Amino acid sequence: MFVRYLEAEDLPADAEGVTAVEVRRFLIHERGRTSAASAATHFQNLRVFWNRVIAEEERSTPSPVKKEDVPQVSRKVKKYLSTDDLGALLDACEGTGFEARRDTVLGRCLIDNGYGVGGLVGMLVEDLDLKGGRIRIRLKGGDELWLPIGSKTASAIDR
Repeated sequence: MFVRYLEAEDLPADAEGVTAVEVRRFLIHERGRTSAASAATHFQNLRVFWNRVIAEEERSTPSPVKKEDVPQVSRKVKKYLSTDDLGALLDACEGTGFEARRDTVLGRCLIDNGYGVGGLVGMLVEDLDLKGGRIRIRLKGGDELWLPIGSKTASAIDR
């Protein structure tokens, strides 16, 4: 993404030509295009990349990624859905067809614990313990969690 940005802006894209100014411009562009959190991720990736370039002696000057340029990410309190919102979510899933039942299960699982959709889409049959009222979620790094589910969720899964 960084090289594409440099090329689109007609800026130097070679190991020696990139300066801190180009890195800052890219981070500002990414913050405006997406978010400060995304720009902060790009900052970390660029820092690792340029450290590697320097370690392999492909650049003779210091890294163009300066620690004072790290994008500041504000921590925001997440808004929770109200009871009415949760009811509306389940109402939207009503039906007897496969999609309606699937959506009901997904909605109930999210309501029970608030874990991410990513953990649900990778779920396997062996990740379900309906009698024990729990479900196994696999996280990005490979860690696993057993999280409780309510009886209505277990019933919806069984259905």
